Amino acid sequence: MAESPPELEPLDDKEEPAELSPEEARQQEAARWFEQAESDLTAAHDNVASGHFNWACYMAEQAAEKAVKAVYVFRDLPFRRIHTILDLILGNAARRVEGVHELSHLQEAADGLDAVMTSSRYPDAVPFAAVPARHFSESQAEECIEWAQQIVNAVRDLSPNI
Repeated sequence: MAESPPELEPLDDKEEPAELSPEEARQQEAARWFEQAESDLTAAHDNVASGHFNWACYMAEQAAEKAVKAVYVFRDLPFRRIHTILDLILGNAARRVEGVHELSHLQEAADGLDAVMTSSRYPDAVPFAAVPARHFSESQAEECIEWAQQIVNAVRDLSPNI
């Protein structure tokens, strides 16, 4: 028989969360997105170390996407159903995304990471007879991590208050 999960501690009802201004709330939420971006980048490195190169590529893509979305949150811009880093950076009128034009110099990195978003996970997105687990190499994973690091660093430089 499976063990039941541990019980969660009840929240202390006596402590009311501090009232935040809309700007403070956006900054706090943007910081959460950026923290997760950094965690995803760490996971990408961990996946390289364990030989899971496809997952390293995917986690690098996720890190970059979440870092750019942190800027959207900070600026109070809509983005929720957009997963294309290039669209998030350059904008896309058809998808009602404004863009973060200060990051437009990172188009190559964004395009490279967008290219692995699906192929790093799904067998039908890589050449026949291959699966993502065998399709990606260590050098491809390292390149994805480098691209993601460029985007994360640029977001940190652009929005130091995140």
